[in-house]
Amino acid sequence: LSGNNLYCGGSNGIAIFNTSTQTFGSLVASPAGRINAMVLSGNNLYCGCYYGFSIYDISTQTNTLKMSLQLPLFGLSLIEQSIYCAGVNGLAIYNLTTQSFGYPITVTRYESGDTSTEITLGNYPFGAFTLYDNTAKNGIEYIYKVQEASNPITEYQCRVLSQFNKTYICDANTIYDIMEEWTIGSQQRNQLTTTYSPIGSKYPFVGASALTSYESGSMTAILRATTSQNGLIDRKAQVQLVKQFNDWLINHQVKVIKDFNGNIYLVGVIDAVSNSYYKELGNGLASTTFNWVEIGDFTEEYIQKLGLFNNLNIIYQ
Repeated sequence: LSGNNLYCGGSNGIAIFNTSTQTFGSLVASPAGRINAMVLSGNNLYCGCYYGFSIYDISTQTNTLKMSLQLPLFGLSLIEQSIYCAGVNGLAIYNLTTQSFGYPITVTRYESGDTSTEITLGNYPFGAFTLYDNTAKNGIEYIYKVQEASNPITEYQCRVLSQFNKTYICDANTIYDIMEEWTIGSQQRNQLTTTYSPIGSKYPFVGASALTSYESGSMTAILRATTSQNGLIDRKAQVQLVKQFNDWLINHQVKVIKDFNGNIYLVGVIDAVSNSYYKELGNGLASTTFNWVEIGDFTEEYIQKLGLFNNLNIIYQ
């Protein structure tokens, strides 16, 4: 109820009933399906709908979709400057000050025994959710912490030993997982030094002219396309896969290499990419070799600087 108007949410939108004239006005359509719940704050009517969350402006008589969902919201509650939205998939919090959604569950993790490695993995709604920890290393024991925004003092912890048996190479949009015949070739730690040979000295001087210290190396991998029903190699699919992989390697995007030895490198691919076909298999399979150079530390801070962190949260699935 606002002024002389009673706002009624229903299957087709909002009907406005004038309590003075005892008549209904025109129907305002809902942009997110049936309205299940409404709360009023100022001139705005906030609507929890079957397919999302919308805001009806009483002054302009417009209903705007704010968040689209695949599952319905069935309850809204206004507490101070936040609207708590209860839905089938959990609880989301809409902040009236920032006009944006937040989630009440925060998940962090750190390596067991070393709290300095703690990072935030994400924020989630109440209820069941799936978390993909893309920066975990193999063979490391992690402590995961779950905290509620409404009760930051209480936290829940679990201990997990990270294990996997693949090598991954990915960028922010694409991932290749390699399960067989992969090799990280000659790998070296690079530094920038200069050797001086002074006149009259038996031994030279070695000077470091920069703080440069980074890894570089090569990698060889076989990507196997799906075989045909009779077990033979699908040559067309294999050729397309090799070409696709070659094109992807030289797309000038930052790559991440992650192997089951616990190594994670943030790299750039350099030089030429080469392919070697196996004559024993009638040239049906090819290995791909490329060189890489480390371009930064694989830390939350650095990959956020590169604009990769949010994307990396969804590619290891």
